[in-house]
Parts: sequence; structure tokens; C-alpha cells
Amino acid sequence: MIRDSASYHEVDVLVPSEAHNWRRKLQGQNLLRMTVGKLLPRHSLATLGVARVAGRIGDEEAIAVIRRLRSRFFEQQPAGVVLEANTQYADLADLLPRAFPGSNTVYVVRDPRGWVRSLMNRRDSVYTRRDPRSWFPHTRVRPHHTGERALAARWGRMPLFEKLAWSWSARHSHVLPRLAGEPRIRVVRYEDLFEGEEKAAHFRAMLEFVTSFPDGCQAPFAFNPAILGKRSHSTRDGAFPHWRDWSPELARSLDELCGEAMRPFGYGSEPEWTAKLRRAGG
Repeated sequence: MIRDSASYHEVDVLVPSEAHNWRRKLQGQNLLRMTVGKLLPRHSLATLGVARVAGRIGDEEAIAVIRRLRSRFFEQQPAGVVLEANTQYADLADLLPRAFPGSNTVYVVRDPRGWVRSLMNRRDSVYTRRDPRSWFPHTRVRPHHTGERALAARWGRMPLFEKLAWSWSARHSHVLPRLAGEPRIRVVRYEDLFEGEEKAAHFRAMLEFVTSFPDGCQAPFAFNPAILGKRSHSTRDGAFPHWRDWSPELARSLDELCGEAMRPFGYGSEPEWTAKLRRAGG
């Protein structure tokens, strides 16, 4: 929709099904960093985020690493505007205006009940044996990184559902307070952008924000509401049900882990959800 733009999904990830994009992604990047470098915080955004959450890397060093990992790639793009969608920025989002002063950042929050369900229905869900990043100690955030000793002690015995719910809460609880008052960052709900009667208005507002740059430049765009009906990187429905079909005990489990972080966004205010919690004694 944005004129003279280049758009990427996870610049530093080489997905086999997207091999046609590899040549473009490798321009200005280091293949070693994009493979074995994923294990090291100074060569990987995701591992850098974990190190920052754990307090092993400070903000100034993190900003320097972000610049080193992306500046050359962005500078080599022929387009006037470069966009990257990448969940690996989540633990670093508040640093992006300092790493790239000419940038805008949109931080998208999704209802944890839908997010957890989506990952439960994936074969390669995080924190499973099919997730290579989970094989190593500091490439996925865990309770020992956040100092939660009681949870860390029983992490190995926790069901996947609880691990995912905890990770949603840990990520947002860490970064959201740091985003408050930052004019170059907009926090939006996934549901507002892609669901509901007002999604087109919310999406247009997001476009207006991301195309209005700090130096006064306004990138032209043509809004196409029809694209909101298309889905990419979607997860097929599997055996794990919608939250309306969860047991009261399952609802309470997620609410105990995510309730404090999810309620400011209106998640969990439905009468059906509160009724489940009452039945579970929550």
C-alpha cells in the first residue's frame, strides 16, 4: 500500500518456503549471523532480547547491536521506505527510536487466549522439541531470566499451555511500561486491525502513523481495505479449542498468568470469561 517501499517478514530468518526472498535478505547481512549466530545475543535480535530481559546486556549495548544487525541492510535497500515485521523486536521495541531516529514502530498486542490457542495448534510450537531455539538455554525467555525462581523450579513440569501463557505475560509486562509516552511508537491491538467492524478505520490510522516520519516526510500510500480479508502465516485450526470452549480450570490457569497484563487492553472482560473464572473459584 505504501509507494516506493520494500517490505520484509523477519529479515534475518531464512524460511525454506520463502527461498525466493533469500537473495534479497542476504544483501547487507552476514550468513553466519543468520544461522549459528542465532545462539549469541550480539548476533541475534531474539537472543539479544532474552539477554536484555535477564539484565545481562544494557540498553546502550543493545542499541549498538541492533544498529550493527540492521543498519547496513536498511541502507542498501533501493526503496524510499523499508518495513520489517518481526516478533523478535518485541523485547527491544522501546529502543528502536534511539537505534533508528528516523523510524516509526508499531507494537501489536494480541489477545493471549487467541495467541496461545494458535501456538497450541502448531506442531512446531515454541518450548517444544520441534522448536530448535528451545534446545538452548538462553534463546527463549524463561522464568530464570526474569528472576521468578518458583516458576523456574517447576518449568520442566509445566504444561505447554502454561508455558505459552507465561511467555505472553512476561514479554508484554517487560516492555509495555517502557513504551508509554514514546511518540514514535504506537501500541495497537491485533483485533482492532484485523477483526471487527472498525478494522478499516484502525488500519488506516496505523498507515497514517507509519508513513509520517520525524523529519516531516510523508510517504504516500493507497489504502486497500480488501487486503484485510487475506491471511498469511495463519495456523490451521487443530484440536485445541476456542476459549469459549475451555474448561473453567483452563481459563483460570491463563488468567492467573496473564490477567494483569491483558486487562488494560479489554481482554477478559466478556461475561462468559468472568463466569468461567467464578466457576473455577478465580
